[in-house]
Amino acid sequence: MAQSKNHFTLSTSFTFEAAHRLVNGYPGKCRNLHGHSFRVTCTIEGDELDRFGMVKDFADFKLLKEWCKEQWDHATLLAESDHETIDFLIGTEQKHFLFAHNPTSEVIAQYLLGKSEELGFPLSTVTIDETCTHSCTVRRT
Repeated sequence: MAQSKNHFTLSTSFTFEAAHRLVNGYPGKCRNLHGHSFRVTCTIEGDELDRFGMVKDFADFKLLKEWCKEQWDHATLLAESDHETIDFLIGTEQKHFLFAHNPTSEVIAQYLLGKSEELGFPLSTVTIDETCTHSCTVRRT
């Protein structure tokens, strides 16, 4: 197929349900354990189309969606330093996922951007909508 002089941006979105809380002296109300319906928007970019007329097949995003659902859906997202909550969740056999830092939208988005590269599907951007009015976007530089 002839090379395009355009730049393409492809995005897909999905949701997962999870609880989290912020620790390490965080003074706001999010220090309390609470949940969200997180919305993730994954984006890739490209300048060239393949022989099928695509930058990437939308079906290829499935790998990332499945990873997120398996790891984060109906889990408690915590900072590694939140020992009290971690011990409780382990003791009650609850699904949880640990981050090096507080599981803020920024940290979750940054983690998924890195994970996408690990999985061989490097994203350009990841947006995490924590609520219907608050979101964070991280862009690969």
